[in-house]
Amino acid sequence: MTFNKRVRVAVVGATGQFGHPLTLNLASESADVLAISRAPSAQNEQKLETLKSAGCELGFCSDPSDEAALTRLFDGCTTVVMVTRGLPKSIRTNDPLYLNAAKKAGVRRFVPNEFGCHTLGLETGISELFDAKKAMQSKIEAAGLKKTLIYPGLNSDYCLPNYRFFNEITTFGNLDLPITTHHINDIGVIAAKAILDERTEGKAIQLYHNRLTQQKMLDLLGESWPEHDFPVKHISTESILHDMKEGSDAITAKAGMETDRERAQINYVCYVSGELTNINNPETLNASELYPDYVYRTPKEMLSDPHFVFGQV
Repeated sequence: MTFNKRVRVAVVGATGQFGHPLTLNLASESADVLAISRAPSAQNEQKLETLKSAGCELGFCSDPSDEAALTRLFDGCTTVVMVTRGLPKSIRTNDPLYLNAAKKAGVRRFVPNEFGCHTLGLETGISELFDAKKAMQSKIEAAGLKKTLIYPGLNSDYCLPNYRFFNEITTFGNLDLPITTHHINDIGVIAAKAILDERTEGKAIQLYHNRLTQQKMLDLLGESWPEHDFPVKHISTESILHDMKEGSDAITAKAGMETDRERAQINYVCYVSGELTNINNPETLNASELYPDYVYRTPKEMLSDPHFVFGQV
């Protein structure tokens, strides 16, 4: 097993939901970490202090179009990791600015905004978001940088049934389709290992440990909380197919960033087509084979945890 730990890694979006645990795990792996956010604020103050305490250097960039400033920020970095909001417009307009600055600064490896569905194997035209991510992959190759794509499947916070992020339990499409889902902390650990691993240069990394159907998720929830009534709303395959093309541009989902149409396109890949993961893609490595000793938190453990399900301490 070969790790390149004596590297300087810049994480753009280091105080975000995915970025924060990823950055902390990079620091715990003994990497030299530059944690980048837009600016200090009351909202990210505590996370910035945590990052400093973990040994990370803090950097700030409020304007990615200032290429000279961004290039100076990346100076000495061997790897740049993008963990900002994964929205089509941002990926098309902002992320190439970071890539250009990374190239000018002599960065070797670029880890783009993925951290979800296996876009490498998807056809174009399914989703505006996935098309933007695929276009970014091509830009990295054209720039001559090595890319590493991290595909964890679904974040369990949003995939497993719970009342912290949703007002009701909702299922989608095919209830019997196996889905890959992992706890956000496990995603942070594996992503950090992969980013520092020389074997992953030019590759995609698929997390493939926790696979279960939505029906199994509901069964585990009921087994853990037999006295609790969990009403379930189901969004049918037909409804998803309709909203993929005819859905609105409003953002109505709780804690959502995507429009209703974009969310339907994502739900199609996750819950209808079965293309959330692609472990057989020739450019893809299985995280469980790369790091066989790592112990993941299981869906059963999460669904029996009152804090995970209800937000209780």
